[in-house]
Amino acid sequence: MKLAYKKGTGPRLILLAAAAVAFLLLFSGSTSPLTDFVGADSAFFRLVGKGMTEGRLPYRDFFDMKGPWLFLIEYLGQLIWEGRTGAFIMQCLNLILSLWITDGIFRLRLEGKKYAALWEALGILACLVYTGGTLEYGNLTEEFSLPWLLLAVYFALRYLKRAQAEGDYSHSPAVGFYYGFAFGVMALIRVTNAAVIGAVLLAIAPGLLVKKEYKNLLLNGLAFLLGCAGAFAPMCVYYAAQGLLGEMLEQVFLFGVQYSAEVSLAQKARSVLSEMTGYVIIAVLPLVPLAVRRERNWQYWVLAASSCALLLLAAAMGNAYLHYFTLGVPNLVLGLALLPEEGEEKGNLRQWVPVLIALVMLLLPARTTLKSLQRNLNWMREAASGVETAQSLQIRDIVSHIPESDYDSVYAYGMGSCSGWYAQAGLLPAHRYCDWQAHYIELNPEIEGELAQWMAEEQVRWIVLPADYEPAPARIARALEDHYQEYARNGAYVLLTAKG
Repeated sequence: MKLAYKKGTGPRLILLAAAAVAFLLLFSGSTSPLTDFVGADSAFFRLVGKGMTEGRLPYRDFFDMKGPWLFLIEYLGQLIWEGRTGAFIMQCLNLILSLWITDGIFRLRLEGKKYAALWEALGILACLVYTGGTLEYGNLTEEFSLPWLLLAVYFALRYLKRAQAEGDYSHSPAVGFYYGFAFGVMALIRVTNAAVIGAVLLAIAPGLLVKKEYKNLLLNGLAFLLGCAGAFAPMCVYYAAQGLLGEMLEQVFLFGVQYSAEVSLAQKARSVLSEMTGYVIIAVLPLVPLAVRRERNWQYWVLAASSCALLLLAAAMGNAYLHYFTLGVPNLVLGLALLPEEGEEKGNLRQWVPVLIALVMLLLPARTTLKSLQRNLNWMREAASGVETAQSLQIRDIVSHIPESDYDSVYAYGMGSCSGWYAQAGLLPAHRYCDWQAHYIELNPEIEGELAQWMAEEQVRWIVLPADYEPAPARIARALEDHYQEYARNGAYVLLTAKG
């Protein structure tokens, strides 16, 4: 299963690594060493990684619907380097691998073409321009899914190319195992991230049936299931040993379904189509070259059409955020790779039509990317000024009232991003519902009772509230009133301490 690399791999990797690091420095606002911004989801994921280095565990000490493979990545980052730098290093390694696989896809398709090197460079640039907008603040699940998804696209295109050229439609069970393993990893990060793997399976499996490769199809099916088991087994065994298997599965899958179902699919689709139209249009890019050159191989059509449909379905899940469209990078790469015809140049005008269409399409996300860059540059200027932000000063002021011996007994509640507060305060939360509490209570009212009971019976020593906190929901407000009193206050936060 080697990528299409022959000579010049070293210089290519150096250029790709430089591009990846430069891109993340400019666009990953929550982890770039050039900014002080901490983010929301990004800060929470780093917080879990930091907690794991100190013996805490996801699903027991941190409540979240993201899967354990993501938290393993965050844990490794915090082992390498504590704080935002560790996450940034993991992002760099991840993006370098993603770009390397992307370059391999282009080289596979463009072998023997006159302008292959130029097209590869433009393809990489197009992917970075597209991702600049969808990355949002960086260090999110979709970003860490890209290498797995892109490698699946590479193997699919390699198989279709060989089958068309040699007439050999047998598919390697080893690659089938990879598809299963990658699907399992995606399921244990966020299952909707596996969209393009589903498209690959829809393109290859029916072809094996049509060609009467029944035994090969069975072997690949078994290999796929073994791959899924290989991704699930280590995580399930580990969390079972910790007595957390049920909690892990419930939070990742059951609560994940609750989270996705809070808004109807029709509402999400309207949101995506109205606010992210450019990215929806780019999602159909793989169909353009096939239509222009009247591709006769139906498997390419199935791969392109299903990758578009499944991407849009995945984007409509959750709360339809822009960063879901980071999952469109494999679609973009697939579309760009299919634009030039394989082999020698044909010399006719028609082959340039899809290229021109693609260039016009890529102007659509450019405005969002430029806005992201401008926002991050503003943060960089603020960080370079050396002036501490008002929020940082207010956090430091509140923390100064807490004895260091009580740092493991501080609970932040009711803020837009409690994990961002913890990241700036340098503390770990005292309870697993340490972020988005109001949102989670809306999804599962039992969480309110659990928090209220914990506040009343455990009486954690210190609770930090936003200065404009409104006493709701009722049970938590009552627990705070009955068992806590105000200890300190500034313009942004109120510090409560247990009575007595």
